[in-house]
Amino acid sequence: MVAIPARTKPTYAVTSVDNALLLLQMLRDLGELRVKDAASELGISRSTVHRLMSMLVYRGFAVQNESRIYLPGPSVGVGPAASTGARELRALVRPHLDELREKSNDSAYFMVLTGRVVRFLLTSQSAQPLRGGDRHGFVVPAHTSAGGRAILSRLTCDELRELYRGPDLNDGIEL
Repeated sequence: MVAIPARTKPTYAVTSVDNALLLLQMLRDLGELRVKDAASELGISRSTVHRLMSMLVYRGFAVQNESRIYLPGPSVGVGPAASTGARELRALVRPHLDELREKSNDSAYFMVLTGRVVRFLLTSQSAQPLRGGDRHGFVVPAHTSAGGRAILSRLTCDELRELYRGPDLNDGIEL
């Protein structure tokens, strides 16, 4: 049996961070979350829960369905980038991404395929008023982003079938 060590609250606890992490745990454990229920559980206002959930949605840790219920997002449960050299790879890619941004006058992104999702590892953000924005750290289903579809297009039909095989695993994609 593994002993679980006792945890003590940090001396300089940051309440907003703690509440955001508690919301993540609730999403993980309950599978769905309503603002009023979360507010009641945490003893904070609905507006505070809404603001915290908005940030979790922004970073991909939560999504909101048509009934305004929050569900775990694509970033929940995703492990680290597959490459152990992700930091070095980002350093190598950065000047090329910046050059692409300068030439295209638009934001440029570096992403990798991890299973059926793409993970944005680097953003070179344009200064233009209408821009894509910083997507660093975002995780989205590969078939839902232009970059993800470009990566998927480089796979063979057999690789695609293997990637999307199994019941209800094709996410509505016709192969």
